[in-house]
Amino acid sequence: MTIEKLLEVTKGACTHAGQKKEVHSVSLFCKKISQNDLFIGNDTEEIQEALVNGAAAIIYDGEPLEIETDSVLIQVESIQDAALKLLAYVIEGDEELYIHFLHPHTLTFFKMIQLERKNVEYIPENWKRAFETILNSDKAIFLGDNEAFLKAIKPKIKQFSKSAFGYNIEDTLFRSTFRVDKFVYQHKKMVPFHLPYLLEAVALCEQYNLPYSIDRLTYTKHFLPIFIDGETGQQKEKINDHVVIVTDNFDDITEGREYAKEAKVTVSKSIVFAPPKVKIEAYTNPTIFKDPVSLVTAVKTTSFNYGFVYSKNREDYEALKAYFNA
Repeated sequence: MTIEKLLEVTKGACTHAGQKKEVHSVSLFCKKISQNDLFIGNDTEEIQEALVNGAAAIIYDGEPLEIETDSVLIQVESIQDAALKLLAYVIEGDEELYIHFLHPHTLTFFKMIQLERKNVEYIPENWKRAFETILNSDKAIFLGDNEAFLKAIKPKIKQFSKSAFGYNIEDTLFRSTFRVDKFVYQHKKMVPFHLPYLLEAVALCEQYNLPYSIDRLTYTKHFLPIFIDGETGQQKEKINDHVVIVTDNFDDITEGREYAKEAKVTVSKSIVFAPPKVKIEAYTNPTIFKDPVSLVTAVKTTSFNYGFVYSKNREDYEALKAYFNA
């Protein structure tokens, strides 16, 4: 790419013309830079290392650089915005490149049931690693759940919403018997309201002829139950259910509590545990915990049948699991 085109795409300003007229490749990591490459970054030491490695041009943000170099220096408002504009330009019109925005649950189910990653790449959460992955991978299918990032590089991207044929047959909050296409799967470790996401994952596998196995199904990282008084029955909830569920999203709390409320049992008391300052819709007074230790204390000293813990910290789940499975 010519320097002229680079300035046009990134909306940057040339603060040092240098001697170079074009760049051959690009990276956000200085150690990957070689002769006549473009480096995008704002750390002074990394910029110096990129120049030593032969960078033809540098894209940076912040204060103007005062560096003696033959390379081109381009200042932008944001290196992230500039990098994503550049990536969008590179992939534009590539008809052999498929990028899908998935609901996080759908992506989790896809990872769970697929049998091989042939031609499939998962887009990392970190924008720098995501940039490098898409730019350098030779695979054709890219799957991610970061909507803002994906729309920045592909503005017209839509959530994947195709669905395989399927429905629930019989379920409890923690077990589901359901049908997918011609097959019935019995007593799987899946909450019933997650079936639509599984059906999307199946549809995605079938669209690209990717082998999959629903027999690999188990609880997702988004809804992890810990059975305090022994596992619940496979077909019926029991009066003395005592379960704590760790979930990383509000929707599963709402749907889980609604399911528990409608469960046909004599006692069905649900409670929510949450970190400080977390606001959960339709639940204004959660039991607060500050760390894994205080969470375990709160859970073991509170009366409930279904306890929903909102947490994105794996250590919270591990602490509960270690205590109640000891």
